Amino acid sequence: MARLRDQGVKFDILDAKLFTFQLFSAIGHLASKNIVHMDIKPQNVIMDRAKGLLKLADFGNARRLETNEKTGGSYQVTRFYRPPELLFGCEKFTPAIDIWSATCVAFELFANRVLFKGKDTKDQITLIIGVFGYPTDEDIKSIGVKRPRVARKEARGIETFTSKMLDSDIYEFMKSTLKIDPKKRKSAVDVLKMPIFDVIKAVPRKKRSNGIEIPDLIRYTEMNHKRETEVEPAADIETTEKAEKESKSSSSHSGEEDNRK
Repeated sequence: MARLRDQGVKFDILDAKLFTFQLFSAIGHLASKNIVHMDIKPQNVIMDRAKGLLKLADFGNARRLETNEKTGGSYQVTRFYRPPELLFGCEKFTPAIDIWSATCVAFELFANRVLFKGKDTKDQITLIIGVFGYPTDEDIKSIGVKRPRVARKEARGIETFTSKMLDSDIYEFMKSTLKIDPKKRKSAVDVLKMPIFDVIKAVPRKKRSNGIEIPDLIRYTEMNHKRETEVEPAADIETTEKAEKESKSSSSHSGEEDNRK
């Protein structure tokens, strides 16, 4: 994805929704296996744009959920995609980390720009608080951190921050996943049920701008994550050596700083 972005490729709405659906399908699958990716960013998202397929790669930072296990430090996840709880110093990890990161990546598909591009950790916090407001007492208690030492600001709202450039169903999706309190973010399973993806699940399948039908995809139910359709082998989310090599190649060619400062 990073290479396509750096080449100036822009995605139409249908393709952006298609790739977003697959990204959340991937993290939904990981969550069903009690795994958190911990580094979702464009460099770790591999796409076959012609076929409309996406893979999530580079599981070097992935963690298996265990009772009361910590991240090993809050300095996790590339800065632009790092959720508030980690920015505030929380060391516990949950699938909600991936939800925030994946939403930031999805925004880039829809808007062709980074959502929160902070110069450093403090600036990243300031940008997020400028949109969603200073965390409430309830948020701080729920996350289990001290109050961030940044200026208190009133919430501008995601629509105002992004100049109301997106459709209402996209904003509905973003507002359900970009929550200061990770416990209030929708799960991947619930995200996949939202109206934003109705066009992806429509029957007969829609044709994309290149004339190719939307591929069969993995679909999750709230109860059991069962597959509802047959999946082409190339569409399956996997952690192959080839995928990781392609991911690293994409990252090296993108010229983008890793932003872990």
